[in-house]
Amino acid sequence: MKADKSSNRPSLTTRIANLESLDEERRKRLKEISSDQRLTKFFEQDITEKVKQLEARLTRVESLNTNQDRLWQRFKTITLQNRREMTILLAVQTIVFSLIIFAMTLWKS
Repeated sequence: MKADKSSNRPSLTTRIANLESLDEERRKRLKEISSDQRLTKFFEQDITEKVKQLEARLTRVESLNTNQDRLWQRFKTITLQNRREMTILLAVQTIVFSLIIFAMTLWKS
């Protein structure tokens, strides 16, 4: 009966070769995992750097938007002042022109 059991089992050298093969496969896989971890770390650092750059750009854009808003408000204020001044100037011109016409009609009569 022992002969049957031993004949079904692989030989000791075959089992050792299989274990060495498994060990070699594990080493290769560990190297791949290590390589993957280095790549992952590289990409994490790269992504972190790009996020920082985008945050800096966003800060600059927000600053520019704030400046643009301030300039737009200033422009609107100046435009309103100019409209008021032009309205006053037009009213004064109309009054002066009316007085000139009135004076000319009085002078002719």
